[in-house]
Amino acid sequence: MAKRNHKIDLRLNDEELAKLKSDVEKSGWSREKYLRALIMNSPLRAKPQLELVQMLKQIQQLNNNMNQIARKAQPRSSNRSANSQM
Repeated sequence: MAKRNHKIDLRLNDEELAKLKSDVEKSGWSREKYLRALIMNSPLRAKPQLELVQMLKQIQQLNNNMNQIARKAQPRSSNRSANSQM
């Protein structure tokens, strides 16, 4: 991570501050991270909601379980070919 040695002071009017607070809140980021992203022209994506993250983890676990079941249920090809030759 880059070492940050420089501090800046910034004066805003009420309208500008309200807009900044609103935008930062919508992004889910800290104000500092939000402003750095603006300065560096980085994409400003909102953080995923906690419920969505938890749901994705559950889906991944279910998918993993289904893959394990499919592997167990799949007949072994070596056994099948040996039995068919007898």
